Amino acid sequence: MVAYVSRLSSKTALHFGRITLGNLTSYAPNLMFWGSASTFGLFVFTDGWPTFRDAFYSKIPYFGDHWVTVVAPEDSPQ
Repeated sequence: MVAYVSRLSSKTALHFGRITLGNLTSYAPNLMFWGSASTFGLFVFTDGWPTFRDAFYSKIPYFGDHWVTVVAPEDSPQ
């Protein structure tokens, strides 16, 4: 004997708009690549700005000494 189903039985997957967990895991490598590339590009283009140099780059633990300028006393105009 065949059982009769009166309506479709389904569950809704966890989603945020059109983004589901499956979509997010499949796009994760691309998002990480483009996110790191854009962050690196931001660092490259803001390297010459004194505000960024003093606020961010000089405070990086190992590489911060690259952006610290040391002027010899005989070269200082004061």
